[in-house]
Amino acid sequence: MKLISRLSVIGLLLAAINLFLITAPQARGQNVNVTNSNTHPVPVNVISGGTGGGSVGAANEANSQVIASITAGTLVIARATRVSCLFKNTDASITVYVGAATVTTGNGFPLLPGQSIVVTGQNLFQVIAASGSPVIAIIDEYN
Repeated sequence: MKLISRLSVIGLLLAAINLFLITAPQARGQNVNVTNSNTHPVPVNVISGGTGGGSVGAANEANSQVIASITAGTLVIARATRVSCLFKNTDASITVYVGAATVTTGNGFPLLPGQSIVVTGQNLFQVIAASGSPVIAIIDEYN
């Protein structure tokens, strides 16, 4: 009975917390106010969106796709001005491994089917597949 009462109270509280987001186009890095139904402002810093590139400071974006194999291959070249890089394993069943030029299935970062990872390193990144030929989607943000 206590569990049902607690769940009912939690349900009522969640129903009472009805947040409305008031948004307007903002430049990256500007503050906007997010207001709930009780009009209590909550500061939010916009770090992406608006016009232009994605992350703060990224002037350029390059998108591509790489077909991985059971031999390590390059995802992105080294880039001194890289801000971030997004890798997404688009395959439905094959795991890929991301890492430095010496990546293997034993030392790479596993990217399960459908998963994504954002990296901020400026080095070359490689990929190797556990099997098959999965496709990795890439967005490289740089200045």
